[in-house]
Formats: sequence, C-alpha cells, structure tokens
Amino acid sequence: MEFRTFDGSIIDLNVAKILPQESELVSSDLVVVTPGDFRRLFGTPKDYSTDLALSVRNSKELATIAVKIAGLLPDTRQILREEILRTYDAVFSWRSGMMIVILTGSLLAFIIFAWDKASGLSMEEKKEIAILKAVGWETSDVIIMKFWEGIVISLSAFLAGAVLAYCHIFFASGALFASALKGWSVLYPTFKIIPAVDFAQLAALFFLSVFPYTASTIVPSWRAAIADPDSVMKQ
Repeated sequence: MEFRTFDGSIIDLNVAKILPQESELVSSDLVVVTPGDFRRLFGTPKDYSTDLALSVRNSKELATIAVKIAGLLPDTRQILREEILRTYDAVFSWRSGMMIVILTGSLLAFIIFAWDKASGLSMEEKKEIAILKAVGWETSDVIIMKFWEGIVISLSAFLAGAVLAYCHIFFASGALFASALKGWSVLYPTFKIIPAVDFAQLAALFFLSVFPYTASTIVPSWRAAIADPDSVMKQ
C-alpha cells in the first residue's frame, strides 16, 4: 500500500496481516506500523516521541508523579487512566440520558393509561358487567374475569414488547437509536451485539408493567359489579 509522508513523498508498505473483523469496533480506522515506518511517515526524529505511557507500581503516587512530569516537561499534557475512564463514562452517561428521556415519556404514558383505566370503566363495559350480573354472575366471577382479561392483555403486550426489543437490539443492531448512541460519525463500523438476556431486568419490567395494569382493572370492575344492574342498564 502506498502512503504519503509528511514531506509529500510516497513510500510503499507491505500488508503483513489484516486485523480480524471482530475487532472492527476499535480497529476500523487503525493501521499498525513499525516504529521505524511511523517515524518515516511523520518525520519524527529518533530521540523524540509523541506519546509516552508510564506504569506506576503504587497507584497512590500517580497524581504526584504527574505533577513532577509537568514540572520537568512543562510543554506536555499528563492524562491519567482514571481521567480517560471518567471522560468516557461522562460521554456515555450523556448519551444514555437521551434514552432515559424516552423511557420517562413511555413510563408517563403508561401511568396515564393505567390511571385512566383505574379511574372508571366506560359505559359499554359497565353495561356488559350489568348484563352478566343480570344473568346470574356473582361479583367474584366478574372480578376474576376482569382479572384474567387484564392479565392476558398486559402479558401479551409485555411479551410482544420484549420480543420486538430483542429483535431490534440483537438482529437490527438498535437501528432506531444507533445514530444517537454512537455519535456524529457516519463512518462508525457496523457490529453485531452478542445476544444476552438479563432475567432480573425482565422480571423488574414484568412487575412494573403487568401487575399495575392488572390491578388497575380490578377496582373499577369491582365498583361496577356491586352496582345495581337495573340502574346501570337504564343509564
């Protein structure tokens, strides 16, 4: 492969090995060359370096050594590994905040829906319960029916959402949110996420979605079941 050096000349470098595709996430724009070829490309003298990595046995002395390096080499920039980790953590936390906003909106919509369901039944549902009471159903029978109806609806929605989310993340690589999470780069490499399921998170989502909706259907159903069927049907 031909490479243009710092002074405009061309040098040829032989491709010894291609990095594996599995490392594309970190090596999509990476070319590994020997120190001698690097100095030829960028014109760096043998006695100079652009970056130096220093390992310190006592981690408590990192800040002190960084201050001493700054005193000896004032034109250099000292970066601790903890600072790099904090920077990445801040970047990913900021991006995950967008997901939290979307999740908050969905959660508020679910709360409003459950609150509307718990505040009372529609007239058609009240008449349906009144007809069931008129033909001999007991209040307990109506509550059990509405309980299972809520279970079926909420559980079906939960399973459908979990399956669609799994397919979206692990088969479509999160296409809806990928551009927001990856950042501005349109050349970001494509990569497949290894499928993994956190059953603790699934259980938490199950209890936060199925149980509240089911519970919100029982109270208004009980109120409609104890009402006089004749007065409800007259309305």
